[in-house]
Amino acid sequence: MADETITWELLKQLGLSITPHSDPAHGWGYTWQNRDWVGPFTSPQAALHAASEEGWFHIGGPGTEDDEEAAVLASAHAFYEALDTLRGIETSEIMIPGPHERWEQALLVGYRASSVLDARLDSWQDELELHHEREGRAENALLDEEGE
Repeated sequence: MADETITWELLKQLGLSITPHSDPAHGWGYTWQNRDWVGPFTSPQAALHAASEEGWFHIGGPGTEDDEEAAVLASAHAFYEALDTLRGIETSEIMIPGPHERWEQALLVGYRASSVLDARLDSWQDELELHHEREGRAENALLDEEGE
């Protein structure tokens, strides 16, 4: 079984389904167990990203490292997929029904994913600076001990 199939099956076991709309022109969406279908999105990956924005608390509680990693990976993948969709639509097609809807949805997904990634990177940068400050405090404590 391919890794991608295993991943989709695992998500399904966790209560998340990524499915196409009954009208293929309307793209993809997601459903958390016992909830309404949410969509449309340009791709299964974009639907996965949106589901992750809703919250990975469905999987294992807020704030866990696994949830953080999953959300970041889903955001990065959705961002890439959105850019790939935008790259694939010719300028002359942007205002044509069909491609236009895919274009607008890809822009929306791309900006959302970019915002999520930007916020996460800011948070990580702040955390990195805190760890650097800890190193300084540890060094100062060592120097104080040697000075006694």
